[in-house]
Amino acid sequence: MPEWLNRLRLRLRALTRLVTCSGNHDLDAPNETGEKIAKWLGGGQTEGVSSDGESFVIDDTLFTICPWWDGPITRDGIAAQLAEAARQPRKQWIWIHHAPPDKSPISWGGARYFGDAELAQWIGEYQPDIVFCGHVHQSPFVKDGSWVDRIGNTWVFNAGQQFGAPPTHIIIDTDEGEALWFSSAGNQFIRLGEPLERPVPRLEAIPWARLFTITTGRASSRRKDRPSPRASARAASPRISKARWSTMPSRSPTRRPFRWCSIS
Repeated sequence: MPEWLNRLRLRLRALTRLVTCSGNHDLDAPNETGEKIAKWLGGGQTEGVSSDGESFVIDDTLFTICPWWDGPITRDGIAAQLAEAARQPRKQWIWIHHAPPDKSPISWGGARYFGDAELAQWIGEYQPDIVFCGHVHQSPFVKDGSWVDRIGNTWVFNAGQQFGAPPTHIIIDTDEGEALWFSSAGNQFIRLGEPLERPVPRLEAIPWARLFTITTGRASSRRKDRPSPRASARAASPRISKARWSTMPSRSPTRRPFRWCSIS
């Protein structure tokens, strides 16, 4: 692992629970069957980071992290991983999977789809609550593409990627039941308890005080309509902005919801 990446890992580890899955550019070695895998994500060098093949529970929410599959052996391993995880008790189930589902706006590249047909089938079979994806950088920014879709009862997300600050990211606030998407092209939101609307509503007013709490784990004492410059900066560009996927528990003494911030 490059030294700069290790320093970032250690810094993030001190701030939050970091979760990552491998993508197509992370494959660096063959497995025993010759299929490419992200070997560098395993072992002690990524201590404190949950990654490929893992499932874990935080406050009745089950997280399952799927690797990038390069052939039928790894693909079948994901199928077995999901089947095993499905037997675990949970209140919510969240998947992290690099490629988005096929034939979805979040896998649309502007001329064709770049999604994973197997993922779409697995979603149909298990109906997890949320699936975080990436891979197709331009989906939220091209005609007929999007950062959000719903397959049955499952919400699927792809934050997209673009140059500039802040990096595109999604904040999911389970306490408010909302998902908020931020980019230099604009901000949008959806309500998790309601049907998906198209076009997706624009986020006209940013809830600075709430985002400050999500980002820092503490409530702001300022008026909601007059955030401090520091609070505004942190809300617009979360401290975990270099992470792919991260889970962060609220440290509020009166509430125990979890919030998820995702950055592709």
